Amino acid sequence: MNFFDFVIVGMDSLFALLDPVIGNMPNVTMFRILRVMRALRFVRAVRTLVFFRELYVIMNGFFSAMKAIVWATVLLTAVLMLWAVVAVEAIHPIIVDLVSEEESPFDDSRAPRAFSSVMQAMLTFTGQIVASDAWGDVTIPIIEAEPWTIIIFGAVLVTVNLGLMNLILSVIVGKAQQARAEDVAFTLQEKEEEFAKTKKELNAAMRGIGRGWKSNYDTERASGWFRYK
Repeated sequence: MNFFDFVIVGMDSLFALLDPVIGNMPNVTMFRILRVMRALRFVRAVRTLVFFRELYVIMNGFFSAMKAIVWATVLLTAVLMLWAVVAVEAIHPIIVDLVSEEESPFDDSRAPRAFSSVMQAMLTFTGQIVASDAWGDVTIPIIEAEPWTIIIFGAVLVTVNLGLMNLILSVIVGKAQQARAEDVAFTLQEKEEEFAKTKKELNAAMRGIGRGWKSNYDTERASGWFRYK
């Protein structure tokens, strides 16, 4: 964390020095957004304050799940791309035939290009399945015209929505729970170190009291012996 603070403050200082010289250049101005990363140092303060404990647990769980979220996004993109290729080859010719009819069954103006390319097909599947938006504007008229297409749309729905999305959610929850367990272990370690430190200080204080008591006892005993003599 100290190195992280040093990098952020150093980058901010560098941009502040370069600002009067090349501050108006677009390729430098876009890097100024990195100065916002200084706010991440707040995480360090959150961890040390007791009344921010719940907030830290949430933030720690989120950052721990970021790696799973990134790889889940990659996997989701790959699966959608595969189904988009299938949709372009099998679904788009049907849309072309339906649009060429006198009465088009589509209410959405985007329907003619919904599966015209892999990019458009991925965008359509993302809106319909991932974002759950306007499933019936394009899909239902196609299924009504060609009932066999329900196999493709059903397979996409099952693999992406019911399978992959729920699997991603379970992985994210698992990473959050792992982060919670690591935080509990860190808290126990801090308490053990604090206990060991307190125990060491108490032993040192007791040894100091013992040495003081022995010194006083020896002094009083020596004084009494001299008086006796």
